[in-house]
This record gives sequence, structure tokens and C-alpha cells, in this order.
Amino acid sequence: MSLTLSLAAGANVVAEEKPVLTLPIADLKAEADYNVNFVSEAIQNLENDDAFKGVQKKVKRAGGTLAVVAQVMVHHPEKESAGVAAADLRDAGIAIRDAKDVAAAKAGLEAAIKAYAGEASGSASDEAEFKGLIGMHDMMEVIAFRNSKLLRGVKKFREPQEDKLHAVAIAVLSVPMEMDTHEVKDEADVPAWKELAMNSQKIAVELAKAMAAEDEDAAQEIYKNLGATCKECHTKFRVEE
Repeated sequence: MSLTLSLAAGANVVAEEKPVLTLPIADLKAEADYNVNFVSEAIQNLENDDAFKGVQKKVKRAGGTLAVVAQVMVHHPEKESAGVAAADLRDAGIAIRDAKDVAAAKAGLEAAIKAYAGEASGSASDEAEFKGLIGMHDMMEVIAFRNSKLLRGVKKFREPQEDKLHAVAIAVLSVPMEMDTHEVKDEADVPAWKELAMNSQKIAVELAKAMAAEDEDAAQEIYKNLGATCKECHTKFRVEE
């Protein structure tokens, strides 16, 4: 499946100053792998479309998250070192997101596995808008799920190198969150929405880095800041979870 979204001049481009691009490319690659494996485990033993319906929402959300992290990788200054065909991986994530039956989901997964291994189709474009790669409701559901995992990881701090991926996911999803302003009912509040989304991205990046450094005290303090930012956004905009 090829991406049909066009990139307007200057629109939705992840600029070099975006905090998410200061994460190691290895962390973004690991987050992509997390979602590919999630989809694989969800659908590998499914034999019919009725069974697929039971996991379709979760597969859709994983596909959308995969598409976003892959598009972040497209813009990363160290993307060549990842050995991933990032644009193709984004398209595969979209195919998984949009799959209506098990055959389509498995085809998307196969394409994702190839792209993750660096197999490029030659037809995937780097140009794509972040807005629309994952819907707002699905985005919030993923963030809520990953945040629950992150909370336990920060409190127990037993496997920070693994648990940091949940912070990476929140940072990555904050990129399309900033650009999708349809939840904002008053145009005058758009700057506040964008600022809160950017704050979420910044803090989640800081948290991922603190966990990578295995700095427990810093991670726990930063996590409180992340929670405060989420609460402020939900209070002001009543974002559906």
C-alpha cells in the first residue's frame, strides 16, 4: 500500500529542533520492533476473520503507532545507521492500521518485517503528514496503555532499559498530537494545545533518557511532570481516552 498523503510546503515536517529527534535512533528502532512484534503475536495464529475482529482494534492502534515512529525515523539525522527502510515501514504500518481482515493484516505485517530488515520497495516516499497516521482516540488509548506500563516501570525501576520504550512511545505520539487540533473547539486555544503537546514530547524524551541512564530519582521526578502535563491537557480540552 502506498501512502497518498502529500507533504505541504513546510507542513508537519519534524524540524531538527524537535525533542524526539534527540532520542537515539536505536530507541526508535526498538519502539518500531515493539509494535511489529505486538502485531505478530496478535495475528500469527488467527485462521479466520471472525477471530481477527477480536484483536482488530489493538492491531489498528499498533499499526498507527508503527506508522508514526517510522515517520519520525524518516527525519532522524542518524536514520541511515538504523538499517531500516523507514518510509516503507510507515506504509506497512498504515496497511496494518487499515486492515479489515486477517489476510490484509498479515500482508501488512509481512511488509513491515521486510522494511524493518531494510528491504526497500523503491516506491515509498519520505514525504508524509504526521496528522492522520493515527486517529486521536486510538492515540489516546495507546498513550493510556503505555503510561500504565510506564508508571509501574518508574515505580519499581527493575528494567529501565526496557520500560523506557513506553516513554519513547509517548514522545513519538506527541508529534501527531501537536498537529491534530480537531479537539480544540476555540481557535484561540490552538496555541495552548500545541504547547501542551510539545511539553509532553519534551518531558517524555527527558524521561526516556533518564531511564536509559538508570537515574531512578530523576526518572520518578520527571514522570510526575509528565503526569501533570497530561492532566492539564485533559482538564482544559477534555481529551477522550
